[in-house]
Amino acid sequence: MNGKTATDAKHGRVFISHSNKDHAQAMALCSMLEQQGISCWIAPRDINPGASWASTIIEAISHCDIMVLLFSEHANASRQVLREVERALQRDRKILTYRIDDTSPQADMEYFLSTEQWLDARPGSGQHGPRELAQSVQRLLNESEAAVRPPKPVTGMANRKAAVGPRRWQIGVMFAVLLSLAVVIWNWVPRLDSATDQTAPLALSDLQSIAVLPFENRSQTASIDWLSTALADMVITDLSQSQSLRVLSNQELYSTVSQELIMAGTIAAPAKLEQLASEAGVGAVLSGSYAQLGERLQVSLALTDVSSGQLLLSRRNAGPPDEVFDIVDDLTQEVRVALRPNSMDMLDRDLKDVTTDSLAAYRLYVEGLQLDLQLKREAAIPLLERAVELDPGFAMAHARLGWIQENLGRVNDSSSSFDAAFAHRERLPARERYLVEGLHFAQSWDRYHLAVESFEAALALDPSLHSGRHQLATVLAKMERVDGAIEHWQRLREIGYDYPGVESGLANMLYARDREAEAERVLLEAARRQPDNAAVRLALSWYYVNAGKLDDGQRQIALARELEPAGSSFLTQTEYRAALLQRDLDAAQARSDDLLTMPDPYAQWLGHTNAANLQVLEDQLTATLEQLQEAEEAYDSENAFTAMAQLHRARVLLESGSPQAAASVAQEAFTVSAGSWVSWEALFIMARAFWAQGQAEQAAELTDQLRTQAELDGGPALHRLALRLEGYMAADPQRAVDAFEAAAEQLTENGVQFHFQRLPDHAQTWYELGQAYLRDERYEDAATQFQQLIDSQIERIMAPLYYVRAYHGLGMSHAALGNTQAAADAYAQFLSYWPRGTFDSERVQEAHAFMRDNPQLTQTLAR
Repeated sequence: MNGKTATDAKHGRVFISHSNKDHAQAMALCSMLEQQGISCWIAPRDINPGASWASTIIEAISHCDIMVLLFSEHANASRQVLREVERALQRDRKILTYRIDDTSPQADMEYFLSTEQWLDARPGSGQHGPRELAQSVQRLLNESEAAVRPPKPVTGMANRKAAVGPRRWQIGVMFAVLLSLAVVIWNWVPRLDSATDQTAPLALSDLQSIAVLPFENRSQTASIDWLSTALADMVITDLSQSQSLRVLSNQELYSTVSQELIMAGTIAAPAKLEQLASEAGVGAVLSGSYAQLGERLQVSLALTDVSSGQLLLSRRNAGPPDEVFDIVDDLTQEVRVALRPNSMDMLDRDLKDVTTDSLAAYRLYVEGLQLDLQLKREAAIPLLERAVELDPGFAMAHARLGWIQENLGRVNDSSSSFDAAFAHRERLPARERYLVEGLHFAQSWDRYHLAVESFEAALALDPSLHSGRHQLATVLAKMERVDGAIEHWQRLREIGYDYPGVESGLANMLYARDREAEAERVLLEAARRQPDNAAVRLALSWYYVNAGKLDDGQRQIALARELEPAGSSFLTQTEYRAALLQRDLDAAQARSDDLLTMPDPYAQWLGHTNAANLQVLEDQLTATLEQLQEAEEAYDSENAFTAMAQLHRARVLLESGSPQAAASVAQEAFTVSAGSWVSWEALFIMARAFWAQGQAEQAAELTDQLRTQAELDGGPALHRLALRLEGYMAADPQRAVDAFEAAAEQLTENGVQFHFQRLPDHAQTWYELGQAYLRDERYEDAATQFQQLIDSQIERIMAPLYYVRAYHGLGMSHAALGNTQAAADAYAQFLSYWPRGTFDSERVQEAHAFMRDNPQLTQTLAR
């Protein structure tokens, strides 16, 4: 064996081998084992972005103690699983096979597994369940330790939990696994019936949902005021290790219940507790107090069943202040027993193991948390930064710092904090660990599907985890999985979850689905509740402008200006969009110039990209490219915005007839933005550029990469990119039409910006489909498609190049149909934007030729 006897943060004592078609079951198994303190390694969760899958898997097998094989029909047919089993045996690793269906192993698999241990969990077998699996895993791990380390004589108990550790582990194996079955694995492990000696997991009742209030300082010693929030947070953290309880986090409590009611509830007045429990959606409330008594700290708590008013538990514990973690550990054990007296699902890990062993770091963390809950986020940051300096492995502090930085728009800083929390995620309770994993994976598009799995796993443990539901909805929205995002945001809105982004996100998705009345109602109700909230006014103005309701938009812009006289880049950008929709290019240019006067790098970037779009409408190719190069330099270091400007420049070069230069710039964008949306759109540009240069094989390879990621991703955006590439590379007009029609069918009813890196591709797709119809001589369909683009709202102003070209396509369509006047009108509009032809010399020449050939027609060239 490899001699490793302790949990390894990078690898895992247990390697879980499974088919990707059984991934949900495998993750449930992984969650169950990790709840028992057994570190696991599982793909793709534990493969770092950009790492080689093959070498990472080999390394993980080499560092594990045992392999657990989830054996099924899919695993039996998987060559990857077979290779993993073979490598494990080559490295003398024990394999525990957990069989979940009636499949018999194929010859190679039977050869490798014939001498290994099997557990049978097939439906109806009644032989082995999760309890036996966990016991067998622990037994094999103990054997592994004994093989590499001689037993030590018992010299005494190191601490309070060490004294009960072995008994607690046995209890945890026997009962916690069954309880975890109810939350995560119950859908796929065979249910136990009354004929067996085992008891099915109890369903959670309202009583097992708890809100923990701030503790009351009764000693009037100001120096320990920080313990008010700290003790509540400790209790929440310790209790949330149990899968049989739903414990509201501080964030959930403060976002669903007013601070005044929370503070009133600390005195445990029955009427206040009942109101608080109703608003928080819980059945029990835990309140408490503490006091400094000489050299000892005394902590008291009371657990109340709100529906009956019954006091379920009243306990106190005392000890030296520096042993506050142990004081709370003892109390939370009694809470657990009081709620489920017949269960032995005890908590396995000390608070120090899931937080920090530095009380000074914890105090800084709690003080930062208090400021965050009061929305004093800037003030919270230095405290949390100091906390992680004192304990770099303090995952909860890293995660809280990441949340705050993300809310303040500091994308790079929040990514670093979430990465640090992810690196130490073994020091978190399961619920928080899944959240951190989700936040980590949500940083790059190629791992969004893993973020969705993580957030869903967190919600499976605790459906009341509102922050996790909001994050899940956000990722689904970014992936353009619109209906799922709507469902989760609507649930949050129904329960009154008051968190920035919920209502604006919901309204955005409803508008995407052409449910305009509902979208408007959501935002108007928010404005009625918060009439002086500038962010709500901004969201309303943004919605009205996007929908083309410019009068309403201007009224909301004026209200936002009154509430925020200094303005913002977001408000100025809204005004820029409104000016473009009104075809007032001078006003649009003025708003673009305003952005360039702001010190914020994002405003600078936005100003240059806006200026570039205006130069497109002015037929100024060189000036367009120059503005985009300025946008690339808006930030001091390369980031996603740099890559987005490069991508825009590559697109302009490609569309203006410079495919080689376009491929080179797109490659730069791909390198800067690996794994993000920009990297996939850069592949799209490169593939088109290669195709335009006759490099069909390279174009096909890039198309295959997009298809592969699209299948993994599950959202429509990447599928559309792959379909559009197929349309460009189609061998005949009909196949091109089929591909572009399939892409257009996946568009949402209205074009909205789902992701800060990605503009809606409605205009491009409509234009491409119109061109395909032209090539297939379906002129009426082509005219309809081009007219749709010309008549659109927000879609056209975010894609000016395709908007102008649509007039040329409309002119061609009408000319082919014999609608000479309509053709002339369209060509006149086209030439009014692009008189010189710096973008499209051939199309401009065609339009001029048509006008010369039809001098009898009166044209209006003014815009």
